[in-house]
Amino acid sequence: MTIQATLLDDLTAMLGPGGLLTDTDDMERYCVDWPGYRGAEPLAVARPATTRQVADVVSYCHRHDVALVPQGGHSGLVGGALPDVERPELVVSLERMAAIRDVDPINFTMSVDGGCVLQSAKDAAEAADCDFPLSLGAQGSCQIGGNVSTNAGGLNVLRYGMMRQLVLGLEVVLPDGRIYNGMKALHKDNTGYDLKQLFIGAEGTLGIVTGAVLKLFPRPQVSRSALLACPSVAAVLELYALARRSCCDLLTAFELVPRACLELAMEAAPDLRDPLDAPAPYYVLMEASASGPADLDTMIEDLFERGLAAGQLTDGVLATSEAQAGNLWRIREAMLEGQRNRGEHLRTDVSLPISSLTAFHQRAADDIQTLSPQATIIAYGHIGDGNLHFNVLPPPGLDSDERSSLLHELEERLFEIVADFDGSISAEHGIGRFKQAAFLETLSEPEYDIMRGLKRLLDPRYLISPGRILPPPPSDPAPEASPSFRKRLMQDPSVEKDRHGESPLTIGFIGTGIMGAPMAARLADVGHRVQAWNRTPDKLTPLQAAGVVAARSPEAAAHDADVVIVMLSAGPVCDEILLGETGIIAAMRPGSCLVVMSSIPVDTAKGQAEAASPHGIGYLDAPVSGGERGAIEGTLAIMVGGEASVFERHRPLLATLGRPTHVGPAGSGQLAKLANQMIVANTIATVAEALLLVERGGADPAQVRQALMGGFADSTVLDVHGRRMLEESFVPGGAAKWQYKDTQTAMAQIARLSLDLPMSRQGDALFGDMLEHGDGDLDHSALIRELRRRNGMPVD
Repeated sequence: MTIQATLLDDLTAMLGPGGLLTDTDDMERYCVDWPGYRGAEPLAVARPATTRQVADVVSYCHRHDVALVPQGGHSGLVGGALPDVERPELVVSLERMAAIRDVDPINFTMSVDGGCVLQSAKDAAEAADCDFPLSLGAQGSCQIGGNVSTNAGGLNVLRYGMMRQLVLGLEVVLPDGRIYNGMKALHKDNTGYDLKQLFIGAEGTLGIVTGAVLKLFPRPQVSRSALLACPSVAAVLELYALARRSCCDLLTAFELVPRACLELAMEAAPDLRDPLDAPAPYYVLMEASASGPADLDTMIEDLFERGLAAGQLTDGVLATSEAQAGNLWRIREAMLEGQRNRGEHLRTDVSLPISSLTAFHQRAADDIQTLSPQATIIAYGHIGDGNLHFNVLPPPGLDSDERSSLLHELEERLFEIVADFDGSISAEHGIGRFKQAAFLETLSEPEYDIMRGLKRLLDPRYLISPGRILPPPPSDPAPEASPSFRKRLMQDPSVEKDRHGESPLTIGFIGTGIMGAPMAARLADVGHRVQAWNRTPDKLTPLQAAGVVAARSPEAAAHDADVVIVMLSAGPVCDEILLGETGIIAAMRPGSCLVVMSSIPVDTAKGQAEAASPHGIGYLDAPVSGGERGAIEGTLAIMVGGEASVFERHRPLLATLGRPTHVGPAGSGQLAKLANQMIVANTIATVAEALLLVERGGADPAQVRQALMGGFADSTVLDVHGRRMLEESFVPGGAAKWQYKDTQTAMAQIARLSLDLPMSRQGDALFGDMLEHGDGDLDHSALIRELRRRNGMPVD
């Protein structure tokens, strides 16, 4: 049964009632965002209610190569959260995670779920006599996780900064399902890399934001808004400089609104009235606020008088009540609706140095009018932070193709001008999919390599928001000036030689399971030709996208290979494929090398080495430890048996996959792996017993585990498996049945060597009983369930 056939059942069981939507009508609203852009129908819509459920969903997708896209309040403008039309994706919506976790009015912080609606956060802050200043037109629907992921800006950036300045801590589910808990409410923390900043503005490509600690401010006690009429953009900029000085640090917002936008607002909201007696070409919407006593009326009136005297403004109105202020700011909201009502148009989000805005506006307007004299320019924005929304309504009467072609031409020209002014093509909307091509053209080689390196470090399979910001493999080209590593390899083979000490190899790879697949992909990624075979051919499909060649048989994979790597699950299966007249060894050429990285009995490894020798084939038994994570990251512990000269010749290749150590002649690698598995099995049992001891005795097991971390009892098992035991999260990283296979192999070897090892004997028996009770497909940390049974303790 394929993963597609079981996906819905598994996620339904994982998320419970209401946690998964599969009906086409129910999923409709998740396929469309605010501007009307439409994506494909998703595989389903997962609606987790807790961070743990988000982690379970992501972990499941990671194991089964299911692409997913996190989604917030559907207010994005660059297509980043819409399900892909080419590759089926699972939508992960955080709408059920909307809680205010904590408000601390003394520390001026608030902790919220990632799905918390921005307006709810603002209301909760106000109830505590505080202010969360992020202000967006979509604040009644957008979510904090989306605000973080897009580094939202809005109206108040001038005074309070963007979302990046308003976040103190984050909780993020990483692409492999692990949870990064950085929910610190510290205003100062200078301990190493500021990891939370990786996820702010990453648009969901590096993880899913499930929680945030937000910075609060004293709630303004007095606020004043004004609409000022100006004769030109240059006058608006001069007035801004005057306002910054006149209003001290109390200036909250300073918005440019051209006359065309005011007319669009009145068109979309007929109850709006022109606030001034005579029309002006440009207006400024401004706000000043203070949390203590301040005479804002006098401050703004003084600005008005000085601006009139300098010719920077011609008229204005100061709101004297909240209702009047609300009507002024309705102009800003309604003009967005007015634009949308006009249909498809050019929507941009550029930023420039504030001092360059006048020159940019003039040049851009001239060029756009030259290209399309009948187009309507509506350039407005946040003057105080240099963010200009230079939008263009195309002439009426164009058919769809003509309109799209014109808008594309106008956008290209506008972005060229932005580049000339050292500006940015996205100030706050992000890149998503719609701006990706233009974005890639702006990147230098170091910028591209750093960004791609971060993506590959955290999400090497490109499963979370694939194709957003950066294109996924294999269509992962750098800009023309910054070729990818593979392109550099083709241009200069010495690059690869420097890395491996040898030229690229042809590698036959047998067995692409949970660890074999990322190992094969890693070898292909650094430039080797990898031809792989797997008993289940479907598992090769994602690898082909990474550059791996699918072989029709094990023998075809081994044909003409310099090295054949075997990652099969059991010794008999391994022997069946390796030995015999038509086996892999018979298909390999003299001088090549067979590297068996499967966990097999010691005598089986020795027999394979003996079979390979007459054919002139080198042999290494090189089992690995480190699990799927180690395979992805290239950090596996590799225990190698075989001739020392063969090992040294292939050490550089093995180093691509992890840390190889030569431990003796053929079969020694398997002995080392048995030692590893004995330690793991017995340590899992000891950690489980310790947690049950403290639980029965009345202590807090989670706190005890935390107390032990860093002391002599600390270990990876206590860290990783201890956490799984406490959370009862037993989705297999290493299944118990495979652990039992290894303990059985170890017991057989112990018997051959006439050793009496009681702890290993007891650990083997525990795992055997665990399998008899039906837990063999759970993670081996689920051994704690077997110990609970033995002690009459509840087992869920």
